[in-house]
Amino acid sequence: MAKILAAKVDLSDVIIERGLFDLIPGEFNTRETAAINGKRFFLPIERIGFEPFDPLLQKRTGPVDDVQPTKVVETYTVVNKTAQELDDEKTAKADQDLNITASKAVAAEVWIRDEELVDAINAIIIQAGLSVPQIQKLTATGELTNDFRTRIKDRYKSLLP
Repeated sequence: MAKILAAKVDLSDVIIERGLFDLIPGEFNTRETAAINGKRFFLPIERIGFEPFDPLLQKRTGPVDDVQPTKVVETYTVVNKTAQELDDEKTAKADQDLNITASKAVAAEVWIRDEELVDAINAIIIQAGLSVPQIQKLTATGELTNDFRTRIKDRYKSLLP
């Protein structure tokens, strides 16, 4: 027997659980038998609006459930992300990537685009005799000036798709 997408529902039409179940006819409660024995019953789930979407540009909300006598209808909505949401995601990704890869190839690609920035960072490295882990620590703790950190992040953000 194949699994079926279903919801376990109580007599007040509250969904208790949803998932893939092996439902063999006659071996599980229906609404009618549940009314007699007071147990929960299963209803098949029909999904609306669950088509594939582009999570980089869109977001899906839901489900909004409609418990009907013979099925549960789950409705999802897909909408395009706003320009602000897209920018916020890029900023968060830039922050995360900068924290993780400050001394690796991505940071090197960003830094090489700004001679003044490269010179300032090299001066810090030379003056302090810093190693790669020490540079990462400075970047993570904010001891590398916020101005430089902001410039690095802004340049990296501009490289993101």
